[in-house]
Amino acid sequence: MAIQPARPIGSAQRMVFNGTLIAGEAIATYPKTNATYSSDATTIGGVAYRTCRLGLFDATALTDLSKQLPLSVFDDCQPAVDHPMPPITGLSTAGFNATDQVINARTWCQNARVTVRPVTAAARTAVNVAAPQASWLLDTATSGLGLNTGLPVAMVYLDLGGSPAASIAVEITVEITPTHSR
Repeated sequence: MAIQPARPIGSAQRMVFNGTLIAGEAIATYPKTNATYSSDATTIGGVAYRTCRLGLFDATALTDLSKQLPLSVFDDCQPAVDHPMPPITGLSTAGFNATDQVINARTWCQNARVTVRPVTAAARTAVNVAAPQASWLLDTATSGLGLNTGLPVAMVYLDLGGSPAASIAVEITVEITPTHSR
């Protein structure tokens, strides 16, 4: 079973995906299973990355608002700051599908941070987490996870080596800080 997010009690800006990542669908396939890594890789700068799409919602309980971030987090009224996760070379096309709706220019996307933490010794050797890269997509029938929720999806690039393990125990935290607190 794929990982579904939890929003820590009292947090309005943080979603945590804690569990075992497994291979999911190919990059070009819709719909996608939440919080799985792509079965195929995209090469950027000589490194084969797997993409992991993380819906900022529980894909198995779409009406459970306790497992979504409040809409106030997605504030585009404030000016954007420098993106804390600089894009990697080739990010504009690598790992995306032609139908993906990329929303990286939104202020809240530029205030977002993604942290990937392997939680077992095996996972620490399987995942290179020096600088996880993320891009942001809108979930439609042919973008994001392909569930047509209209909610945001983080697409994280994971360096899992040439032949990734069947399952990788991780904790992935997505945090969207308000512009005024930066």
